[in-house]
Amino acid sequence: MEYTSDAIPAQFWRIKYDQDHDGNAPLLPSISESPNCQNFAYALLKHFGYEISPFRSSDLWEDTQETVVVTGKLQALDCFYSTGHRTRGERTLRSTWVTERQSI
Repeated sequence: MEYTSDAIPAQFWRIKYDQDHDGNAPLLPSISESPNCQNFAYALLKHFGYEISPFRSSDLWEDTQETVVVTGKLQALDCFYSTGHRTRGERTLRSTWVTERQSI
């Protein structure tokens, strides 16, 4: 399957980040309850038939069972991660790769 921006349902393009999302909550809420970077990426991946455990961002760096670090060219639906709050060493999911020229 070729992944293009046209293959992404319109509702994904309209989701707004929940500024009040509690990043310290013990469980990751659903995208309908409190949209954030993680549950957005998981919902988009699930739409395309890929499902992983609902890891928190910091846990993704430790996981070796369901995720891998991409060292070469990014492929469609690869996820970007970045360092967040530098003093606390947080790492957060930022976006999901869609095509060679676009991410969501």
